[in-house]
Amino acid sequence: MAVVLENEQGALIDHGLALKRVYCHVNTDAHIKHQSYVMKTDLFEINEPFKMDSQVLAEKTAEERGIVQRKRKRKRKSELNIGEVEAQQYHSGILKKVTNVHKDLISKAIKVGCIQDKKEYNGSSSSIKTVENKSVCAEGSSAGQFIKVDNNMLARQAANIRVGDTSLTDVCQTLAPPTNSKSAIRLEMSTHLRLSECVNRVCSNDWNRPRLCQIDSETYIIPNNSTFLLSDFRHHKNMYPRTNMEKYDLIVLDPPWQNKSVKRKKMYGSLKDEDLLDISMEDLAAPGCVVVVWVTNRMKHIKFVKDTLFPRWSVTCVAEWQWLKITKFGEMTQDINSDHKKPYEMILIGRYNEFKLSYKEWTAPSPTNKTKREKECYKIPACDWKSGITDLCGEGISNDEGPCEAIGATGNKKKELGSFPESYVIISVPCALHSNKPPLIEVLKRYLKDDPRCLELFARNLWPNWTSLGNEVLLHQHIDFYELG
Repeated sequence: MAVVLENEQGALIDHGLALKRVYCHVNTDAHIKHQSYVMKTDLFEINEPFKMDSQVLAEKTAEERGIVQRKRKRKRKSELNIGEVEAQQYHSGILKKVTNVHKDLISKAIKVGCIQDKKEYNGSSSSIKTVENKSVCAEGSSAGQFIKVDNNMLARQAANIRVGDTSLTDVCQTLAPPTNSKSAIRLEMSTHLRLSECVNRVCSNDWNRPRLCQIDSETYIIPNNSTFLLSDFRHHKNMYPRTNMEKYDLIVLDPPWQNKSVKRKKMYGSLKDEDLLDISMEDLAAPGCVVVVWVTNRMKHIKFVKDTLFPRWSVTCVAEWQWLKITKFGEMTQDINSDHKKPYEMILIGRYNEFKLSYKEWTAPSPTNKTKREKECYKIPACDWKSGITDLCGEGISNDEGPCEAIGATGNKKKELGSFPESYVIISVPCALHSNKPPLIEVLKRYLKDDPRCLELFARNLWPNWTSLGNEVLLHQHIDFYELG
C-alpha cells in the first residue's frame, strides 16, 4: 500500500512504493519476458529543504568559517493590500493544522523506521549523498577548491534528463482532430506505434501487465488497463463519454495555473482560469462523482475554484486538503511561515450534484426573480454530501452519526461511503519531476464506489484503470525516468 501511516487528520504516502507496485512485472518483449521497474530512486533524493544554490553555498561558507548567520526578514516597502491580507488570514488558519499533523505523523514514522532520523545520521556520507557542485565556488576560495553542496543535486540532475523535450506538445499543436468527428478515434495499444498515430486518439489496452512500448524512436512504459488521449486542451471534448455508463466517478484536475514564474521562465504552457469553464462536468461526471482540483496557494485561483468553477460545474465543495512536501528525513521542504513559498499545495474536493440547475438553466432568460433563481440553484433534494448521499431516485438519506450507505433505486445496499473530513493533510517526499503529484486513489477510495471509473485531466503520467488526458500525458512514462528494480 502507498499509505505508510495514517491518522484521522492525515496520511504519509510513499510515492515511489506506489509506482514500484505498478511496475513490478513489466512485459519487455514478445516472448512475455518480465522485469521489475521502479522510478529512479534519485528522483526522490530530496535530502534538504528547497533553497537556491547561492543560499546554500553562503550557509556552508559561513558554517566553515564559524560565522553565525541570522535570518533577516525583508522589510516591505508598502502595506499589505486587501488580497494579501486575505491570503495571510487564509493560510494562517491552515498553518496550525498542517504543523500538528506533520509533527504527529513524522514522529511516528521515525519510531517505526519509515523515515530516517537526520539527527542520528548527522549528515554522514552514508545517509546523505553529496555532489561536488562546480557551478558555484565559495567566495575567497582559489580556483579548483569547491565546497561540497548537496542541495538535492542528484534529484535535480535526474529530473533534467529530458529537460527541453517538447516533442509531445509540438505534435499536439501540429495535428488537429478531424473536424467532422464528434468523438476521438479509438486505437488499441500495441508495443510499436508512431507518435502521429497516438495524437487525438483515445488509446487503450486490456493487458494484464504493463508493457514497454516503442513510440517512434522513444521507449515508454505503459500501465495495464490504461487509457489516454494525447491531445491539446482545445480538443478535450473529443474524449467525452458517449454514454451515461461511461461517465466518471472520480475526476482529478491538475491545471497549468498561470503565475509570474511560469511566464518569466516559459516553463510550460498555462491556461487562463476562464478556460476551465469550458469543461462540461455534466457530460463527464456520473451522479455523486468526486471532483479533485490541485491548486497553487494563490488566493485568486483558490477563490476561482470555490466561488466560480465549482458552482458552474454543479459541484459542492466538501473539503480543502493539503499536500505537504517533506525531505526524506521528514523536514518540510520550505519554511511554512514564509510569505513567498509554502511547503504545501491545496487540494480542493467537491461532489458533483446532478440535481443542481445547470449553468445554462441558471443563466437562461426567465421572468422569475433572479434572487429566487440563485437560491434555487443551490437547492439539493435533502442531501448533504458531508453527512449523507442521495439515492438514484433523488430521495435524501441522512446520517448524522457517521458514514452512509449508498442505496440504489431498487433499495439494494451497496458499499458504505465515508464522509469527507473537511481538513486532511497528505504528506510525501515529492518526486523531482515537475508537477508529478502523489497518487491519491488509496486515500480517496473509501469515498468512492467499488471499481470506480477514474479520469485525470492535464495529466503527465498514466495509472492502471485510469483514463488520462493531456498534451504531455506520456511525459513521465518515458523509460529514461525508470530503472530496473
